[in-house]
Parts: sequence; C-alpha cells; structure tokens
Amino acid sequence: MENVYETQIDKLGRIELKKELLEKLGISYKSALEMRLTSNAIIFVPYEPQCAICGEKIHNLKIGDTSLCKFCIQAIANDELANSWNTKFIQHVRMVDEFGKISLPIEYRRQLNLAEGDDVTVSFEAGEIYVNPTAKIKCFTCGSEENLYKVGNYYFCKECMNVIQAISKTKE
Repeated sequence: MENVYETQIDKLGRIELKKELLEKLGISYKSALEMRLTSNAIIFVPYEPQCAICGEKIHNLKIGDTSLCKFCIQAIANDELANSWNTKFIQHVRMVDEFGKISLPIEYRRQLNLAEGDDVTVSFEAGEIYVNPTAKIKCFTCGSEENLYKVGNYYFCKECMNVIQAISKTKE
C-alpha cells in the first residue's frame, strides 16, 4: 500500500482510513486515535491516556471517565492543587468505527474549510496519519472546476480560453 491516498468527507464528517494504514500503525477497529490540528492538516496518532489536569502521559489512573496522574491525585488528596492547574488539558480523541471511518471534529473541519464531499489527502509518516485538504484546481478567471487547460502556472476553463482567444484575435 502507498503511504498516500485520497478520500472524501462523508455527510457525517467522517473519512475512511484504509485497513492497510491502520495495520501499519497497529490500530484495530474500535481503537482510539488522538488528534491535533495544524494550520493545514489534522494529525492522528494512537491514543495514550493523559492526565486531564496536567497532560502527563505516564503513571495515569482512570477515575470515572477521567485519567489523572499520580502527582495530581496526590495534590488533590492533600488539597495542594494549584489554581494555575484549573484549566483542563484538552485532548481530542475519536474511535475508529467498524468500517474504518473516523469523525473529524466540526471545529477542525471549519478551521480547514472542509465540508461534506470535499476531497482530502490521507498520508502516513513516522507513526502519524496526516489528513490534508486536497487542493482544488480551478479556472483562474471564473473559478470553474470543469474542462480545465493548464497555461504556464495557471488553469483556465474552456469557456474562458475561448473568450481569451477571441480577445487576443481582435487585438491583433
């Protein structure tokens, strides 16, 4: 399997992760993936529980639905939890469903201007899955995505090319 492929966002805001990609990461269906957002991508990594208060990823215990590290548990027990620690460490975690699909948070989709039916490129590198918006090629003058011709570094649709050619003939 190649490390890069394209897929579409479905009406529920999900993308499909190929079985081969999940196997490379040692991820099975119903596994959790942690995600983070960059300026141009959503990055998934296998989920490691971390303390909901400080973000520590080692020595965690699950209390209810929340993971806490031993240091924060001790601080809570001794009523020594600093006020500066009151902000909960935010972690986006999603489960891979039985069809290999994973939901992209709405705030991430908005940040990357992604909507239902948009193409995204999924790639795998160094144990991480990258989801990038696929660049859409559009006519430079009207924005059409159909019947495009490349001229230098620009794309023009057939209709605009006809107009440009007609104009260029009248100027001669």
